Amino acid sequence: MSLFLNNSSGQQVYITTNATLPTGVVQYVSCVVDRVAATIKFYLNGVLFDTITGIHTATISPTTGDVYRIGYDHGGSTTNMEIFAYQHYTKALTANEIL
Repeated sequence: MSLFLNNSSGQQVYITTNATLPTGVVQYVSCVVDRVAATIKFYLNGVLFDTITGIHTATISPTTGDVYRIGYDHGGSTTNMEIFAYQHYTKALTANEIL
């Protein structure tokens, strides 16, 4: 799993290499970006999968050319998956809220 987090100075890619996800089964993947703590937490089926620390905390703004995409690698290979449902929150969810 990876998360592209753009800012006005360029694209930052944060990738978890914790394990390979199985294919052919429905999975619930959650990604929590905590700007204050400078972390990204990946959850798989409600369980913490990996934590990435030291992410950039620069402002992200669509008015400066930053783009929000799900399931798409702009400039790289395409994503081979189906997204059945998608939710976006304006706060970093807790582990209990993810579960």
